[in-house]
Amino acid sequence: PGHARDRRGDKERRKRQVASFVKRVSEVLQRAGMRDVKALPHARVPIVKLVVPDAAGGGGAGMACDLCINNELACTNTELLRAYSDLDWRVRPVVLAVKAWAKRRGIADAYRGYLSSYSYCLLAIQAMQLMEPPILPCLQELGREEAVRCAHPSLRQRVGSAKPDAETGRTYDCYFCRDVRALQGFGERNEASVGDVLAWFFRLYAQVFPLEHMVVSVRSGRPITKESKAWQIPQQRNRHVICIEDPLETEVDLGRYVDETTICDIKAELERAVRVLFGGGSLDELLAEYDQARPQAA
Repeated sequence: PGHARDRRGDKERRKRQVASFVKRVSEVLQRAGMRDVKALPHARVPIVKLVVPDAAGGGGAGMACDLCINNELACTNTELLRAYSDLDWRVRPVVLAVKAWAKRRGIADAYRGYLSSYSYCLLAIQAMQLMEPPILPCLQELGREEAVRCAHPSLRQRVGSAKPDAETGRTYDCYFCRDVRALQGFGERNEASVGDVLAWFFRLYAQVFPLEHMVVSVRSGRPITKESKAWQIPQQRNRHVICIEDPLETEVDLGRYVDETTICDIKAELERAVRVLFGGGSLDELLAEYDQARPQAA
């Protein structure tokens, strides 16, 4: 019991230290001229959100950034996303278009009960894995048998956590095929244009993908059931209305804050996108700014 109390005390101290540090960093960034600086010291992974102004000035949009500390796993995540984007020339424009659409339509804010930009990136990758023929492979499965046979160190990689209430380090399965050169041309059999892929993305999630029963799993290269993750039952902080598995922290549902209200907004926007694209509408119409207030998840 005494040891458990000490561990709880250590976690609480770490949480307070990280929260204090995040607040101080946000103050430094504000003084340095960063825009729209917002500290989120009590998030699951504490971050500072900010916009870096354009170097040339002139009041441009700038570059939106999230800044966190001690998040070693995020570096591997970035490598994984970079590998996917390097595999096919269509990945970057499709992901950028999807993220721009979600932001302009007001459904890209996880802190208000919607999905994060990262979640939309994973949705886009899964969509390209599910095309016929596929544009993207499943990098976390390619070569896995050989990696297991050779006991590749990435299969049990010990990394620190950015979560302030976590242990000082955990072991994660960080394996994925990094030999992107050997996979060049993987998606060439699929001759779809960027517009075709974008249309498939919206039709998939508006009409085909059974969001009520399945989990988006880039790690698997295909949807998996909610039951396989024990995510079929809503919980207070993990509602599991729409489930998106983090490819490395596989116990994390990235859609956990979406509720019955905000999922209706997301579905309505997906259906609107289908009507626009399949009704002969333009990209400008698809990306038109949503000018009304969105509700916040309860």
